[in-house]
Amino acid sequence: MKTAAVVAAIVIQFAVLGWMAGQREWIVRTGPSVWLCTAPVDPRDPFRGDYVTLGYEISTIPAEKCGPALRAKMDEMNATRHWQQETVIFVALDARENGSAEIVSADLTPPESGLFIKGRVRGGGVHPSGLAGVSYGIDAFFVEQGRGRELEQIPKGTPEGMRVPLEMRAAFGSGGTAVLTGYRWGALGIGLKSASETNGTMEMILHNVSSSPVAVVLPEDQRTLRLRETPGMDVSEPRIPVPFTDGDVRVVAPGESVAVPVRVRPQWRERFEDKSWAAFQLVYTAPSAAECAALKDADKIWRGSLVSDRFAPRDIVVEE
Repeated sequence: MKTAAVVAAIVIQFAVLGWMAGQREWIVRTGPSVWLCTAPVDPRDPFRGDYVTLGYEISTIPAEKCGPALRAKMDEMNATRHWQQETVIFVALDARENGSAEIVSADLTPPESGLFIKGRVRGGGVHPSGLAGVSYGIDAFFVEQGRGRELEQIPKGTPEGMRVPLEMRAAFGSGGTAVLTGYRWGALGIGLKSASETNGTMEMILHNVSSSPVAVVLPEDQRTLRLRETPGMDVSEPRIPVPFTDGDVRVVAPGESVAVPVRVRPQWRERFEDKSWAAFQLVYTAPSAAECAALKDADKIWRGSLVSDRFAPRDIVVEE
């Protein structure tokens, strides 16, 4: 009797594993796919071969993208302080011109139509600025033995200290399940030079690692730059609704860079004084397709967001 029960349990386990494998294969073969912007984080699992641990751009969701039901749930999680409580969310996505995904909205139920991904967020990831640390079950990408480190190396010829995002191709099932199917390097990298290196103010550097000219939008008021307090809390003021002009567009040739001195805004300075011990990141976010449509070189403008390495407040301005 016991033997029969053990055999039945084993058969059920294999059946479940077979169903899961079949479901993943079906998603890969039939599901729509987009590129998800990410950056590799960790090395390898000695028990399962080489893999790269990943963190995604869509793992941080601004509050303005959260639907009413999700906002109510966020308020409840903050009020109860159940930091380990996990909530399932559904994030609607749209594909940019280069095939990479951007967030349209997020809520507790799937959208009526369009592409979406199913995720989970814990109470500790709920902030006034939105959600951070959202997990989608695709946090590890397994590769051939010996190639895990290869994915953690930036493309050849990239200047030292430059952060180039890795983009993962994901296929999606009807319920929002995602399966990773491939990878590519992004066209732009981002780097920082601290105030001590420049003898004044921190510089943000954007470097073209692709084989074609790429345009970036850098207006005088630097409204395409935001400040993020790690992990994932955006502490910048909302973007000023002022039209961009042709003078804001900078075309970067392959292998070339553009450097911009970073201005410290009053809101940032207040944050630095309150949290001198904290770590921050700069985020460059390109304008939307609609905002760029009438600009020169609109077809070359790179779409997406780039997140810098972490820095301390003392790195951004040399004290007098």
